[in-house]
Amino acid sequence: MSKRPMLSPEEPFVGGSETNDWYELTPPRRTADIYVFSLLRRPDGRDRRAPKQHKPNPLDLGHWKFSVLDTATLDRERPDQKGIAFNPLMKIVQGSAHGSAGIRYGDLKAAVDRLVEALPSSS
Repeated sequence: MSKRPMLSPEEPFVGGSETNDWYELTPPRRTADIYVFSLLRRPDGRDRRAPKQHKPNPLDLGHWKFSVLDTATLDRERPDQKGIAFNPLMKIVQGSAHGSAGIRYGDLKAAVDRLVEALPSSS
């Protein structure tokens, strides 16, 4: 793991994936255009406190559901929040113009592609 260089509080540090450094931006901000959230659940959606034999299996892609959301919506709805619980996230996704929720793994690429197409052009 790379060590963070010593910097003054006024200097932001921005690393790249080639160096495996992490990002510290001033002011703090989200750096992705789209976020993909994942939730591990039993396929039948029943309570997670089920007996062990009925617990979700993280290796079974059928037990995962995904949601996609654009950063602009996250910034508008939760500008300073670093994390989000499932129910508040679902309210934001369902109220957004382009976000999608409850996506199966096999449909994830298409959902991301639709959201990319809906993003304003950066050119």
